[in-house]
Amino acid sequence: MIFAFVGQDDYRRKAALSAALAELSRGAGVFLYKTFDLENEGGFASAADFLSSPGLFSAQKAALLENIFSDDVTAKELKALVRLSSEAQDTAVFISEVSLPKNIRELIGKSGELRSFDEQKGSGFKKYVTEEARARGLALSEDAASYLAEVFGGNSWAAVTEIEKIRLLGKKEISAQILRALGVKKRGAFFELLSGWGKKSAGERVLNLEVLFADREDPAKIFNILAYTDPARIARFADLDVAVKSGALDYEEALLSLALIG
Repeated sequence: MIFAFVGQDDYRRKAALSAALAELSRGAGVFLYKTFDLENEGGFASAADFLSSPGLFSAQKAALLENIFSDDVTAKELKALVRLSSEAQDTAVFISEVSLPKNIRELIGKSGELRSFDEQKGSGFKKYVTEEARARGLALSEDAASYLAEVFGGNSWAAVTEIEKIRLLGKKEISAQILRALGVKKRGAFFELLSGWGKKSAGERVLNLEVLFADREDPAKIFNILAYTDPARIARFADLDVAVKSGALDYEEALLSLALIG
């Protein structure tokens, strides 16, 4: 049987391959797994030999065919590999690439399995980090899941790496407050956090401010940049600036007022 994994999310594709191999090896008396890079000299011959050779002692076999759609593989060789993969007994063949040809479904046949691993965003990524945390014995609060989804923005490898680090601390219930206390935050995203300030919800503005403050960004610098980028509300900034200079407020309090009220 042929399994074709496709998509930009390399981490999730590799995780799916590892899970599939673990499932195949479970209960198998003998498990043989090999990777063949079709761009290497002799790659086609080695892969064809492995697929066409009967396994000893009813062995379960699996093969990962890398670069099978490269220019180094002729149409004839590709057709032969697909045929051998479909006919091989007790053998699972995996193809895992960022992109696959449009006729991949036709190539792998009706019995083949095609799975997509596009980069996840928004609610899809939030669900993903929640499930990954749960699989590691962690319970993310709603705001923690949202926070991680926003911080890592579709980067599944970075998100899971951070979840693993949190797991080692021994905490079971994780909130956004705990994540911020642990220093989980966007890095190098100063202007991204300020971009579209007026269009963000009050909650988003407060969250972004907390990230900036945790990064020890200068509140006066943040205030002046926001004033410069939002000339339509210059009177509001001017009033707050007077309050700061008179000692009634500090810049952090002025920014919090802007975040909550606008």
